[in-house]
Amino acid sequence: MSLTTVNLICVCGAKASHQCSTTSWAGLNVADAAWHSVWLYGDWHAITREMTPAERNHAADAVARYSRQLALADGNLTHTEPKNLRWWLDPEPGRV
Repeated sequence: MSLTTVNLICVCGAKASHQCSTTSWAGLNVADAAWHSVWLYGDWHAITREMTPAERNHAADAVARYSRQLALADGNLTHTEPKNLRWWLDPEPGRV
């Protein structure tokens, strides 16, 4: 595996130098980007409904990480998780 040092803004918001593998592009994780595309363009509820809770959380974590990275790149330091990302945690399931 080839490692390259790149400068980026961490998910936590700190500017840092990180070791990134070939699974990243400009400091952004390719798998996170793929899940983010599913969130944006797919039927998130239908897709995640068929997953286990662990799979749902893994996918939602990836979407949240990528969304945060994009927001930080735009200078938005107050970005929160996308609305209804974790629909299964909604206290009123009928609203989903």
